[in-house]
Amino acid sequence: MTPPMRRVKPVHPLLIAVLPILLIYSGNVDETAFGAVIRPAGVMLIGSLLLWALLALALKSIAKGAVLVSLCIVFFFSFGACAQVTRMRVVLAAMALGVAGAAYLLVRTRSRLADLTGVLNTVTLCIAAVVTVNLIRQSPVGLSRPPEATPLTLPGRQLANSPDIYYIILDGYGGADVLESVYGFDNTEFLDQLRERGFRVCERSRANYTNTSRSLPSSLNMDYIDELAQEVGGDSTDGAFRVQMLSDNRVVRSLRSSNYLFASFASGFDLTESLSNVDLWFRPGRSLNDLEMVLLPMTPIPAIDRQLPDRVRYSILDPYRYRREVILYALDHLAEPRAASQPVFVFAHIICPHPPFVFGPEGTPVDPPRLFSLGDAGGDFFKIGGTRDEYLRGYRDHLTFLNHRLIDTVDSILSAAPEPPIIVLQGDHGPALNSGLPATDRDRLVERQSILNAYLLPNEVSSQLYDDITPVNTFRLILNYLGITDYQLLEDRCYARESRSGDRLIDVTEDVLGP
Repeated sequence: MTPPMRRVKPVHPLLIAVLPILLIYSGNVDETAFGAVIRPAGVMLIGSLLLWALLALALKSIAKGAVLVSLCIVFFFSFGACAQVTRMRVVLAAMALGVAGAAYLLVRTRSRLADLTGVLNTVTLCIAAVVTVNLIRQSPVGLSRPPEATPLTLPGRQLANSPDIYYIILDGYGGADVLESVYGFDNTEFLDQLRERGFRVCERSRANYTNTSRSLPSSLNMDYIDELAQEVGGDSTDGAFRVQMLSDNRVVRSLRSSNYLFASFASGFDLTESLSNVDLWFRPGRSLNDLEMVLLPMTPIPAIDRQLPDRVRYSILDPYRYRREVILYALDHLAEPRAASQPVFVFAHIICPHPPFVFGPEGTPVDPPRLFSLGDAGGDFFKIGGTRDEYLRGYRDHLTFLNHRLIDTVDSILSAAPEPPIIVLQGDHGPALNSGLPATDRDRLVERQSILNAYLLPNEVSSQLYDDITPVNTFRLILNYLGITDYQLLEDRCYARESRSGDRLIDVTEDVLGP
């Protein structure tokens, strides 16, 4: 007598539902907090379970329903790539035929699909195991907080009215020398407008690092990444370590210890939306994280949304439209964070002039003809189909738009402030037109590390600025002036990856600044 076959329980639909999310997260763990995974994973799991239940009832088989659900999920996440090749309606028709054909075959078969279920379970479990191991390897273990910047009471340095501080990071905003030599863009008018308002523009300033995930943790902890890693027992090559150091950083904790409130603006970028201890959080009415903005265009949702009349469209479903909304919201509302009895530290990470290029020079909407991506370093913009001419034109258009809006924003801050504020306009790194060159090529390094660095400071501290100051010293100067710390300035150094795909950093100060 043949023993009954053991039923194989399908788990592949649930794994397939979350694997695209985990795969994208694992490739961006150095700039994305794990919390960004929870919402899209939850939506996909709930949606998949509901569809599975309906299909299982219709097909009268849990296993058959599982196979059809898995196929639907694969089609769902592959729509965006297919739509880059042919028209949306053709893709939708082909996928509908594929689902209908699979449903027909499943209805006709009498098999319980044990073998197919086993294969699908095994394949998806293996992929999930590899992704999980990779994520565990990248997770920080046993890190302490960055050491406190010890509050001081310095004779004659305590201020009667502590000024509000605005730290405005303009992602990818290059220095005037690179804008002129590489992009043919004369930034004199904008810089002169800043000077007329009292700003000191540090014309030879360079970024300490070539990407956001190293630059901002360094700036907001007032130290170099390697030194910080040694102090807290972390690994400077570990992306999760840098996320943690940015989230719980020394500058914010030092200012909070001196009665400052901490206000932050939505950036649509998980790295700078994972900051802890935020007192005042400013964002548009709806919010996407950058993981969701990458995931959505892989699906038919934005394409369908764009076919609807404007009165019923939901902007959060269109990543390019949402990107514009986040940038405009920050520029329009930066003057608003204010408290009656406490000074405020305002942090705004504005992903502009960085790609994607979603504005024309007059601020008109632009939708790039490809899947959404925030990448530019390492040639990411070009890997997804962008051209040099498009980068050159798009970057200049963003500069033109942004410069005009920034002057309006600065004027709004100045007119609303009861006391003269401190304002820092700073690029976290430069642009990336030459990102296809070798990692240590001088033209690539100079472009990537030349930054806008402009300060509105009281004369007492403005006189201590110098043309080639780097961001690691920004808050050493400011906190010293406020009487919170008594730091020595660090030597200004610049670091870049030794190779385009490696994590090892080398000192490139002489290359980008000269002897």
